[in-house]
Amino acid sequence: MGCVNVKRSIAGAMAFLAAAGFASEVALVVDGVAKCHVEISADATPSERLAKKELEKYLSLATGCGALAGDYPIVVKERRDASSLPEDSFGIDVTPTRMTIVGANDRGVMYGVYEVLKRYAGMRWVTPGDDGEYCVHKGGTVAVPVGRETQKPFLRIRRTIGDDVNAAFWHARNGMQTGLSTQRFLPNRELFEALGARGCAPISHILSDLLIGCSLSDKNRKAKRDALFAEHPEYFPLIDGERVKILTAVDPNPCVSNPALLDRMAESLLAMIEGPHSADDYVTIGNNDTTRWCTCDKCRALDPPETRNSHGELSDRYWFMVNEIARRVWAKRPDAKLGGWAYQNFWFAPVRVKPDPRLRIMVSFNNQCWRHVCTDPKCPVNATMVKIFNGWKKLNLPLVINRDEIGAWDGGGSPGCEMEPAESILVKNIRSYPEIGCGGSSFCVNTPFPEFSEFAAKWAPFYGKRYHWYAMWQTCYMSALAMWNPDLATGAALEEANRLYYGDAAWNGGMRDFRALLTKCFLSTPGCIGWGQGASIGRCLDMPGSEERLTAYLEKALAAAKASGDARAEKHVAREKEIFEMTWLKARRRYVENYREMTAYKRTGEIVVDGVLDETDWQTADSYSNFAVPTWLRKKLARCERTYLKVVYDRDHLYFGVVAMEPHPGKIVAGDKVDRFAQRDGNLGDHLELFYSYPDMAQASWHLMINSKNQIIDALQKSTSDRDTSLVTKAKWAAKVSSDRWTLEVAVPCSEIGQNIMDGMTWKINCARVRLVEGEERELSSAANGNFHGTENFVNVKFVPTRTGTGARDVSPWKNSGLNDLEANNNRHPNFRWKKWKSEKTPRHWSATGEGETKENPERPGDYYVSFTSGELSQYYLPIAAGNNVIRFRARGSGTMSMVVLNYTKHPDPEARKLLQLDEIPPAQPKFVLTPEWTEHRLYRKSLGKADEKISIRFICGKDSTVEIDDVCVSPCDDVPSR
Repeated sequence: MGCVNVKRSIAGAMAFLAAAGFASEVALVVDGVAKCHVEISADATPSERLAKKELEKYLSLATGCGALAGDYPIVVKERRDASSLPEDSFGIDVTPTRMTIVGANDRGVMYGVYEVLKRYAGMRWVTPGDDGEYCVHKGGTVAVPVGRETQKPFLRIRRTIGDDVNAAFWHARNGMQTGLSTQRFLPNRELFEALGARGCAPISHILSDLLIGCSLSDKNRKAKRDALFAEHPEYFPLIDGERVKILTAVDPNPCVSNPALLDRMAESLLAMIEGPHSADDYVTIGNNDTTRWCTCDKCRALDPPETRNSHGELSDRYWFMVNEIARRVWAKRPDAKLGGWAYQNFWFAPVRVKPDPRLRIMVSFNNQCWRHVCTDPKCPVNATMVKIFNGWKKLNLPLVINRDEIGAWDGGGSPGCEMEPAESILVKNIRSYPEIGCGGSSFCVNTPFPEFSEFAAKWAPFYGKRYHWYAMWQTCYMSALAMWNPDLATGAALEEANRLYYGDAAWNGGMRDFRALLTKCFLSTPGCIGWGQGASIGRCLDMPGSEERLTAYLEKALAAAKASGDARAEKHVAREKEIFEMTWLKARRRYVENYREMTAYKRTGEIVVDGVLDETDWQTADSYSNFAVPTWLRKKLARCERTYLKVVYDRDHLYFGVVAMEPHPGKIVAGDKVDRFAQRDGNLGDHLELFYSYPDMAQASWHLMINSKNQIIDALQKSTSDRDTSLVTKAKWAAKVSSDRWTLEVAVPCSEIGQNIMDGMTWKINCARVRLVEGEERELSSAANGNFHGTENFVNVKFVPTRTGTGARDVSPWKNSGLNDLEANNNRHPNFRWKKWKSEKTPRHWSATGEGETKENPERPGDYYVSFTSGELSQYYLPIAAGNNVIRFRARGSGTMSMVVLNYTKHPDPEARKLLQLDEIPPAQPKFVLTPEWTEHRLYRKSLGKADEKISIRFICGKDSTVEIDDVCVSPCDDVPSR
């Protein structure tokens, strides 16, 4: 690389000069006295003036020399003629009579000056802002060797999306570039110009803007849209046979096959780049953030048939559009910098259209795994990424870069959201980028300054504290250094940066151990992790004792920082501790709380696959109903229709029985002719998805998608982004629709799966549901806490030869069935505290009126039950639909216990807010004589399906009795067994 040759040229020059009797170095400052001054021309550029100012400031700061008023000249200049220096490069020429720092452009000037300050004056800029500025230079003397060198960056594009002055300074000081919207550029125009920043018009998801001809902030946008639709409906997308109005960046994409529309969009883009600095940087002509596009015949004709159902099915259409818009813009603005991205269902390179070589192509593979190097052949996720880049590499385009989604605000699995220590992975990725045809990187991470936190405030886990950069500062810093010089001694650079940031005392006192263990936990956890992978960072603490050790290291480091008196280091360690608690520890708690397991019992009789779960094995199988909507959808979709999963097995077969409750079976939208080999869900419509994976399959899983019309898409899901749809399953399946549900029954031969089921094995299984009925929003839910993919999220299914215990788990809308989710009694609202309870911990979601305590089972640590000697223990069950419900519990003790089970509904008058008992169902009041041994009991209770219906379940302690209760589960059931 260039930097290696530089060192050799300097060493050779020094040896030659020494042999000839000349001085081998020049002193700029000696014992705190400046021996130099900085010269720029009378017509100096903004970058030259700022470079002079920075050189004077930091030489003085490093040595205490004051103003630079010595005789030795340091000439700073930007190459203004035809230059042999590559873009962004610089040269440093040191002779006994003068030192010259020359940049190929404005950025090159700044890079050259900062290289001198870093190498010889010991300056370091670890994080943006004054808070991240350090000087490692010792003493009052700075000397530079005589000789000549040039440096050029390893990657052509090197940037984050940091968009303020602090970011721009940090970029310049670490060899990176700044690009930002004109709106952000102009308020600090002079400074941004000096730092070599580039401004551009609005970018990203802009097709609606180009269509309507105005931005989202335009108050008349809707009226303009309506007027345009009235005049030219053909510009708008054809969806389900009709032209539809679009307004926002998440609406379907317009009819890009229309030449008149392309003319209009080009004119809109030309208007966007008219202002000052609006055309300095690349404008990405990005699609609306959706995979929905116009379905008219002309648009479909742009999509090659051979790309159907692939991640490149829209590539030719998209790049046709970008080419056509760019061609029209360049006819009037040849200087415009334009580009597009490879994204969503157009990741892969087009097969017929070749993008114009003047365009910048940004590959936005959001799903990238950050636990494995991108070229690791064993990583199934990054294998897709490499395949995408290799396809683009074949087109031999000059500027293909990667959008490293390392700071995504709106999803887990990204380093900037979850404090992932991914710096070693990113550095290795950067070194391998040229191998896969990647010429640069754009980090999707913004700078850590609260004045611009309106967007970040919306997303977990930082809620506007803008900690994303600080959660991954090592990754940002080391990646910046590697993008300039991949031969950097990364171990030494990272050690130095950490020591500076945390302070010597804290680094030696615990932070070094913390970062080492954190990195080990992150990298050694099996599987992939990244945006969209569904992998929890909480799983990284599975290593025994890791949570306790990491916490202890942080406490020791914080104490060491406080004792040292280094206030800045103490702040940094304290913030690290806070971020760790907000990410890893919070995720760990959530991961453990949501840890799921169910029991599958061995088949005892014949199962006929007919869509009717009437066999004894189905009737006695455990029912798993804790389906949840995906996290990202929960604000919009508070609940989902109930789904029940049952699993049965024998050595040679895996059986699934799924009941999807459906109040409107006549309105189910389901296709009756489905492409079995489709990459996505085709036109299945309303359907169920089954995933199953035995341990040796790691992240892979078998995947069946079946609708109520018995249409199927079957695949081997190798990773989140890689599916093999060539599979034709030998499974038997049958779906049946009835009055309030539809039922799916499946028998999968183990010979196809590749593993027979042995008693005692544990597999990973998930059942997901896509509910689509006429007149309602689409619902998504799954047994894996809303996740569809990611085997670590799946339900742990234990294969047990005979039934033991109740198998009760927490089901919604019945909470905390195991009574193991505890909260401090004092944390309850004063009106709901357990006033006579002896223990501080109480089971969440329950109520108690008498004396008692929460006890831990000595045979199973972490398993709790309640014991009470007076009063009652109660909870409400909220049935979703009419039908039968079963109440299951275990009890033991002495004396007697009775139960009261009552149905309630809210008064129709909202002002009354009273709970009225339903007359249709008489109360259940069984009485039990308790024994010292745990005994399982079951009761059944109908629900009427009335609005706001509740069923109160109350356990009442008899006189002079002791009642112990555990594993109380209430859930819907199909039938009440005859007595």
